[in-house]
Amino acid sequence: MPPKPKITKDMVVDAAFEVVRETGAEYINARTVAKKLNCSTQPVMYHFATIEELKKAAYAKADVYHSEYLMNIKSPQGGVMLGIGLNYIRFAIEEPHLFRFLFQSNFFTGTTLLEMIDAEELFPVLSAMQGAVGGSIEQVKEIFITIFLEASSVCVKHICLPHGI
Repeated sequence: MPPKPKITKDMVVDAAFEVVRETGAEYINARTVAKKLNCSTQPVMYHFATIEELKKAAYAKADVYHSEYLMNIKSPQGGVMLGIGLNYIRFAIEEPHLFRFLFQSNFFTGTTLLEMIDAEELFPVLSAMQGAVGGSIEQVKEIFITIFLEASSVCVKHICLPHGI
């Protein structure tokens, strides 16, 4: 029986996520991820046949992280809706490489806004919004899309473009 790998698939995904977070998705490659793990490139390529597969796994991790970030509302006295909207903008400021990876990369363009709104990862956000507004899930989805488009426009115009992100 072969020895158990010391570097797990989750460790490789976590390292790729950190590379994106610190420097951007364009820096995900076997060498940068291996350097983050303090190992050779062999474990990285063992778990992922292509770097594209690794980027997709890192994207999924970033998506979950983003949803959790949105739901971490520090001052709910302004309301859940305001808290989620402000967290979305705060995320763009505090995590610019992740924001760009999630919303301005080829990985996002493969998903339509209508597909995104039905994604499992977004369900906690939509549920919280539904609790705040008391409407149907379809009404909440319409509100979310409106907020998403407006906040994205603000982030791109005032945060990403001026900083070359």
